[in-house]
Amino acid sequence: EKYQKELLSNAVSKAESSKAAYDETRQELDSLNAELETTTQRISELQALSDAGTITLAEESELNKLKLQNEELQRQITLNSNWLMNRVKLL
Repeated sequence: EKYQKELLSNAVSKAESSKAAYDETRQELDSLNAELETTTQRISELQALSDAGTITLAEESELNKLKLQNEELQRQITLNSNWLMNRVKLL
């Protein structure tokens, strides 16, 4: 009986740890998605200026930086999403 209680305690501890890691990653994913939405919106604004030929050098630099940032955000979102999907499969 003591062994069974130990097994149950370990299982509960692992489940709680997994849930905490899942919740943390889910929050990070939500934050990344919000940041991606913001940068995508700004890219659209700057791209419109570029298309109209009225973009400044500073804005063009910002546009290029934001495009790179968007790519990185998308990579992080993909990684976190994949991690969450694998975690759900394990639960």
